[in-house]
Amino acid sequence: METFFTKDPESGHTALKLFSILWTQSILVSIFFVFIIILVGFYLPKKRYKITFAKLIGFALLCRFIFMHGYTVGIGAWDIQHNLPLHLCGISSLISGILMIKYNQKMFEFLILLGFPGAIHSLLSPEFTYGHEGYFFYDFYLSHSGIILVPIYLTIVMNKKIKINSWKSTFYIALIYTIIVGFLNKLINSIFEGSANYMYLCNAPIAENPLLLTTEWPMYLPMIILFGFLHIIFIYYFLKITKGVQIHE
Repeated sequence: METFFTKDPESGHTALKLFSILWTQSILVSIFFVFIIILVGFYLPKKRYKITFAKLIGFALLCRFIFMHGYTVGIGAWDIQHNLPLHLCGISSLISGILMIKYNQKMFEFLILLGFPGAIHSLLSPEFTYGHEGYFFYDFYLSHSGIILVPIYLTIVMNKKIKINSWKSTFYIALIYTIIVGFLNKLINSIFEGSANYMYLCNAPIAENPLLLTTEWPMYLPMIILFGFLHIIFIYYFLKITKGVQIHE
């Protein structure tokens, strides 16, 4: 199994090799998992059943989130430099669980416009920030599949829509969040003399990604921001075309 991975000795992160057998199998299982749950929710006969099913999914996702941190603490691998849920997919996985239990419009817009495409990129170019040994490998796919599942479920099964021009507020929130995470990276590294790299603001991700033309700091940062913005715009107008945007307040 180790032949499928590359490891960065400085950060300890590992990346799954693109187009390997394990890469293909993992993506197919994730797609199947999402498809089956959406199918079950879609064919539930009454709305209250769909809502109850959504809450069960949300509870399961939050249990996964809590278990993951408990597991990491239990094996003595938890540290503040790597295990806070500050990466885009980390905060998105937390939002996913909360959204299915208690709906919030701004959270939904953030998740579907930015967290959703971010999770797709993570599945296509997997980087395991906690390593890939044991449960960590399976949790990576559970977490990112959940981030993809929730906005699709809320859109298709619960008929939720984003608001007109929500791409603007989502982009502004993302920029503010990025600045806050950058400050926290700096603070953590100055206090603990560590290598916190949340949101990949200090070092480029090690996973193969053809969209990053360079991994030299800080040259790759504007590219990450630009591609994040383009993903927000793409998803927004896709939803607008498919009647997924609420035109009137």
